[in-house]
Amino acid sequence: MRLKGEFVNSIKNFFIDRLTDVNFLISVIKYSTHYFFGAENIKTGEYLELLPYNKFKLEELEFVKEEPTEGLYMAKMTLHGLIKDIYSCRIKRENVNETIEVIMDRAGRYKLFRHLRDKLPEWEKKYSVTTPESKKNDVKKVIDEIYQRVVKFLYDGDVHLRAIDNQQPDATARFTEF
Repeated sequence: MRLKGEFVNSIKNFFIDRLTDVNFLISVIKYSTHYFFGAENIKTGEYLELLPYNKFKLEELEFVKEEPTEGLYMAKMTLHGLIKDIYSCRIKRENVNETIEVIMDRAGRYKLFRHLRDKLPEWEKKYSVTTPESKKNDVKKVIDEIYQRVVKFLYDGDVHLRAIDNQQPDATARFTEF
């Protein structure tokens, strides 16, 4: 039997060493060949298994939940474009809050908070030169607001992240002065 990478990667806590455990191996075989080694009784609707799985102590396999990938690239490009527009002052003052909400919505919907947190300093270096001197303080406030929301979400929702960083979020620490 050959296991494909996609199937193996979908099993939580899969390690190659676990294949030496007969019960785990039979559990994998049962799941991957469910419709191949079985038949359904048309009259009763009962599923008949042709292999003697009841003779083994089967494990309940847990699978990794797939993240939505459709639209992920567009969401990243939207975040990038909106941040670029903020630095370039292409967003009207009255639309700033709406823009922040769109950024947070896309980051939340596609689980891009870490991506956004990591990219903001890079984008700041790249696009802050396009910001007119008279608008730099306003832009800095908007970007800091976005960063604070992102970091707050990550720290509130991820205990593991707090343990790794072992610090309180500070939005201004990631950005240099304009």
